[in-house]
Amino acid sequence: MHAEGARPVAGGAAATATTAARAVRTAFRAGATTAGAVRSLSDARREFRTGMAEREAQLRHDLVGDADVDAIRAERAARRAAAHDDEPDGTAPPAWHRDHEAREAARRERARRGWADEPTEDPGDGDGDLPYAF
Repeated sequence: MHAEGARPVAGGAAATATTAARAVRTAFRAGATTAGAVRSLSDARREFRTGMAEREAQLRHDLVGDADVDAIRAERAARRAAAHDDEPDGTAPPAWHRDHEAREAARRERARRGWADEPTEDPGDGDGDLPYAF
């Protein structure tokens, strides 16, 4: 007799077999469901990564076009190296880094340029000869 068709008898072998068969079926279904869920998540992750790689390639092509990015980087590095060949240590600080008077002169010049087009008097001032104040 099949285990599903057997009537459980308290303490009987048929009841134990039926319970065991149900447990095995439940475990198998749970395992199949879990494995299916894991497989689905793996597939979704793989599809997402593939889609992101395709989108990145498309955006890179739209941004750069058919230019060889590695060649452009190498060319830029060569231009930089050529520009810095005449400097002894690769960098030459401006004069105002070493000279206090040059630093003050540069600061005054920046201040003068910054206020060149700005008003020095309050245009809406109706108080006569009083000096401009903030």
